[in-house]
Amino acid sequence: MTRAQKTIRLSPKLALPLDWVTLATVVYGARGSGKTSCGRVMAEETTKAGQRFCAVDLKGDWFGLKSSANGKSEGLPVVVFGGEHADVPLEPGAGAFVGETVAKLEQSCILDFELFSKGKQIRFLAEFFEALYHHNREPLLLLLDEAQRYAPQKPGPDEARTLGAVQDLVKLGRKHGIGPVLFTQRGAGLNKEVSELCDLLVAFRTPGPIDQDRVKDWLDANKTRGERDQIMGQLSGLATGTAVFASSHPELKVFGVYPVRMPETFDSSATPKVGQRRVEPKKLAAPDLEGLKAKMAEAIARAKADDPKALRARIAELEKQKAPKPATPAPKVERVEVPVVKKEDVVLMKRLEQQLAKGLKDIGRLANAAEALTKNKPIVLPSTSSAAALITQAASTLKAQRSERSDPTARAVARPKVKAPAPDGGAALGKCARAMLTAIAQHGPLTLTQAALIAGYSTSSSTPGNAVSELRGLGYVDGGNAGGMTATEDGMAELGDYTPLPTGARLAQYWLGQIGKCEAAILQQVLDGHPDAVSLAKAAEAAGYSMSSSTPGNAASKLRTLNLVHGSNAGMTADERLIG
Repeated sequence: MTRAQKTIRLSPKLALPLDWVTLATVVYGARGSGKTSCGRVMAEETTKAGQRFCAVDLKGDWFGLKSSANGKSEGLPVVVFGGEHADVPLEPGAGAFVGETVAKLEQSCILDFELFSKGKQIRFLAEFFEALYHHNREPLLLLLDEAQRYAPQKPGPDEARTLGAVQDLVKLGRKHGIGPVLFTQRGAGLNKEVSELCDLLVAFRTPGPIDQDRVKDWLDANKTRGERDQIMGQLSGLATGTAVFASSHPELKVFGVYPVRMPETFDSSATPKVGQRRVEPKKLAAPDLEGLKAKMAEAIARAKADDPKALRARIAELEKQKAPKPATPAPKVERVEVPVVKKEDVVLMKRLEQQLAKGLKDIGRLANAAEALTKNKPIVLPSTSSAAALITQAASTLKAQRSERSDPTARAVARPKVKAPAPDGGAALGKCARAMLTAIAQHGPLTLTQAALIAGYSTSSSTPGNAVSELRGLGYVDGGNAGGMTATEDGMAELGDYTPLPTGARLAQYWLGQIGKCEAAILQQVLDGHPDAVSLAKAAEAAGYSMSSSTPGNAASKLRTLNLVHGSNAGMTADERLIG
């Protein structure tokens, strides 16, 4: 068993004490300066030290922690809540529940909010931060990416609650074992009261003068004027991956410029180059989902126990049990009339039996006629053969009558309705499960997000994920949510006949008729420009859409999710499947 290390070694020349995990840190830096890589190294080092971390990821950038740097072997066994690579789906209203679960979980985790709108992210995080602060008692490094979004300098009505929760984490989180690390590329946008209370400043390349002022203010409060000037003179020209580390905390005396080591895990936040597909890791580490289920079950039980509505119902039930029971009324005697079998009914039954015997002879003649037909022999059908079915029906009626006559109570007994089983004795699929199976069979291999979009379900809902889990349990689907799902032979058999997709140009026409108006217009421009890459701005202008609106960008993102186009907005090319 590997012995846990006793320091957080971010650089060959910089090792932070293990207690740093419960201190507050602010990380400034422009886009591409090395902030996210630094966060990954912090997560890796925290894991090596035998401690937990939780990363709040608004853009789907952190799941690469589960794979090695080259994507060919396993990385850290973290639990991913939500996003396209979810181990566990996220529901918008489950912030408090997830906060309690993470607090009690003995594993590291990532909360991926890429599929949530900004409003849903803010509302979820407000409940999550409050519950995490309330329940957590063991050391937990809390990596807060894009912190200015939920702890802004000028909060609106939605952000006021999250800002208050983050302030509590920074001010008081250490006594609950929580060490927040706030990452931001816009220092001026991060709430000043939050940043100034942090124990450690980490500043990567920061060219903006307004953002530089935040670094300067922090250094003015914690360092000498000479030290401040030494740092500020280097701030705008720092090499990528190199940062200023400064602290005056008595337990963390750090000051200097250090290069952060390269991460050992996969860079899932890397921007793909023009004309290239986004690279995905081949192998992801598997977390302990059984342990997670146990912790979630405990949280569910506590939530039910603390639910005022459930408590009121339980109290009402107990009061009902204590109330005096009414006296049991004496049984009521009812007179039952038993029908008597009449003589004429017996005669009728005998006649029906004779007709039934004659009908059986007619059925035998029909069988002989069928055999003669196969041998090309002439057939003479008996005149009474058409009555065979009627006689069979009469026999069934007679049998029922006999039963009623012999058992007078039979008429009063209601026969239970039996739900017809699914074909071949299998489980009947719900609407969403069948739609998802159809999408995977037609278009696979697909990710969960792609299948949900094709099937017409919201990617922020848990319904598609639950449907796919059902399909896997039935053996109808193979593959993970992120790795590409395909329909099995049993799944194809369950689905039955379906229309296969066309190929080439006809496949392109198929998709143009399936996607939205703006998506179709953008895709048509990209197809027209093949084999050259077409920028989103050019495609939007030709299609009559303004780039000042979010519509073209959202359309391009959906096209990339469906693997219909590849490349960034600067240059998109059509998938080879669409080219005739």
